[in-house]
Amino acid sequence: MKKTVFANSNVGGRGKSTVIKLIYENIIQKYNNSNVLKNFIELENIDKNNMSIISKKDDIRAIFEIDKVKIGIESQGDPKSQLPASIDMFIENQCDIIIVACRSSGETKQKVLSTESSGYRVIWIQNATNTEMKDILNKHYVDYFMQIFSEVFNELNSSRV
Repeated sequence: MKKTVFANSNVGGRGKSTVIKLIYENIIQKYNNSNVLKNFIELENIDKNNMSIISKKDDIRAIFEIDKVKIGIESQGDPKSQLPASIDMFIENQCDIIIVACRSSGETKQKVLSTESSGYRVIWIQNATNTEMKDILNKHYVDYFMQIFSEVFNELNSSRV
């Protein structure tokens, strides 16, 4: 199974980072046996028992391992953000799955596309947006994403037995 980048792509102000944080929480909750290898969230904003984010305002960058699958996740996706450095770090640490927010054009999209030269396939995802229904839409979108993530994760994990 090929290493995979999930890129939540859209224009600014559409909730990409919020959704990435929700995805992180869902992965940690679903696979609560995960071993967090590196985590760059401010520790006072973390529930250390389950690594869930307490403050939704803070961006996240983390590398963690579930079974034998290494996952990197970054919620910053704006131009001039830490996204390029995070992607480099995830590749350097041989992450099997990378999950990021990025803009739909420009330097962040190009950085995501550059992962293909390191053997990753890119799956472009996009959360639905509506100011009045954002919480409901985000919940359903994260549920949908988790179905896809689980399939990719299971294929990668079973190939390592």
